[in-house]
Amino acid sequence: MRNRGYIVYALLSVALSCKQHTKTHAEKTFNDQYRIEVAQVKEVNSNAFRVRVELVGKMAMGKLNTDTKMALLYHMDSAFYLQTKGHVIYPDNVEPVATGDKNKYDYLVYYSKEKTGKGDVTFYFDDRFITDNRYNLDIQIN
Repeated sequence: MRNRGYIVYALLSVALSCKQHTKTHAEKTFNDQYRIEVAQVKEVNSNAFRVRVELVGKMAMGKLNTDTKMALLYHMDSAFYLQTKGHVIYPDNVEPVATGDKNKYDYLVYYSKEKTGKGDVTFYFDDRFITDNRYNLDIQIN
């Protein structure tokens, strides 16, 4: 009876390890200024991503003025976009998420499934409020 349990455990381990893994999560630190993390969220009617923009290094030590903080919370609707096969896709909705940390800004970014489809895309964060630079990460939509 005990051997049967070991055999079942071994078969389950092999079956689960053979599952195809996809890159639905990516994170990267850029120039000791930002750490950006993007993860796909399971959503029925849209392709949603949880995005964290974290100020790091010298950026984390600097003081942001009130206008910049407000912009990072409420004016990010065109700061995120996807690019796939030469097409730029802007989100249908961007929702700021409260973090309680002055150096972390979280967002839920929604795209319609009809626009994005599935497959490899490049996710862009266009920082117009602090560095005026564009940052990108490769991710896969499932």
